[in-house]
Amino acid sequence: NFTKSSLNIENYQKQIDEENESKNIITNEFTEKGKLDLILNIDEGIEKEEKLQNECKEKVEKNNAEIERLDNENIKINQELAQNRANQILQNKVFNDAESDVQEYEKAKNSIEKLAKLFDVDFVNIKQTIEASIEEREKQRNSYQIEKQIKSRKLELINKYNTIIPNEDILHLKEKLENKCNYVIAGFEKLAEYDEEERNEIINNPLIMYSVFVDNNSFEKLKVKQIETELQNLVPIANIEMLRQEAVIKSKDYIFPISVDVLQNSNTEKLEEYKSKLEKNIEGLNSKILDVKSRIDREQEYLNEVKIFEQTYSSKNIIDSLYENVDSAKSQIEKLEKEQK
Repeated sequence: NFTKSSLNIENYQKQIDEENESKNIITNEFTEKGKLDLILNIDEGIEKEEKLQNECKEKVEKNNAEIERLDNENIKINQELAQNRANQILQNKVFNDAESDVQEYEKAKNSIEKLAKLFDVDFVNIKQTIEASIEEREKQRNSYQIEKQIKSRKLELINKYNTIIPNEDILHLKEKLENKCNYVIAGFEKLAEYDEEERNEIINNPLIMYSVFVDNNSFEKLKVKQIETELQNLVPIANIEMLRQEAVIKSKDYIFPISVDVLQNSNTEKLEEYKSKLEKNIEGLNSKILDVKSRIDREQEYLNEVKIFEQTYSSKNIIDSLYENVDSAKSQIEKLEKEQK
C-alpha cells in the first residue's frame, strides 16, 4: 500500500511539475513580449474594458439624444421659417393688391379729371354735364331724323307723282279721306287732267293745287264734322262739283283755310334739280345722324365711366381705406422681415 501511495504521490507531483513547466513556458513567452502585466492584471483589464464600453455606450446614447433634440429643434425652426416665408408671401400679395387698388383708383380719377377738362367743368359737375350733353344731342338727332323723314317723303312723292309736293300733308289727308269719302283727289292730281290752256285758267286760284277735293255728299258731312279727319296740320278741302262746274271757289268755300307760301313747278329740268337737291340733303342728314349717334355713344361711354367711378368710390372713407390698406400691409412686411432676421 505504501508503495502504491508513493506511486500516486509521484504521479501527482509529476503532473504538477508538468503544469508548472507549461505555466513557465507561457509566462516566459509573455514576459519576452512585455505582456506580463496582462497576465497579472487580466481581471483588472477586463473590468476597465467593460467600464470603457459602458462609458462609450452612455456617450453614444447621449449623443443620439442630443442629435434627436437638435433635429427636432431644426424641424421646428424650419417650420417657423417656412411659416414666416408663407406669411411674408401672403403679406406681399396683400400689399401688392392694396397698392394695385390705389393705382386703379388714381388712374380712374385721372381719367375723370380729363373728362372734366374736356367738358370744361368742375370734377363734381361732370356727370350732370355729360347727361345734359347727351340729352341735347338726342334732341338734335331726333330733329335730323324728322327732317330726313320729311325730305324722304317728299322725294318719294315726287318720284311717284312726277311733280313737286311742297307739303306732304296734302297726300296724308288724301290717304285718310280715301276710306271715309266716296271720291277723293288732290288738287295737283286733278289739274294734271286738264290741258295746259285749261290749267292756266284754273290755276288762277292758288289754293286749288294745294287742296284736296271730295264728292259733294262727303263735303257736306265734313262741314258739319260728321267725318273726323284727325289731322294735326290744316289742309284746304273743297267740293269737287264746284271745280267741275268751273265755279269760282272762294275762301269761304274751303272747309280748312291755309296760309302757306309754296310753289309747284311742273318744269322737268327744275324738277330734276329739286330732286337732286333733296337727295343731297338726305345724304347730308344721314351723315349728321351718324355723326351725332357716334358722339352720343362716346359720351354714353364717358357717362358710364363716371357712374362706375361714383359707385366704386362713393365716399371719402372708401378712398381713405385704400391708402390705409397699403400702409398696414407695408408695416406687416417690415415686421416679418425683422422677425426673420
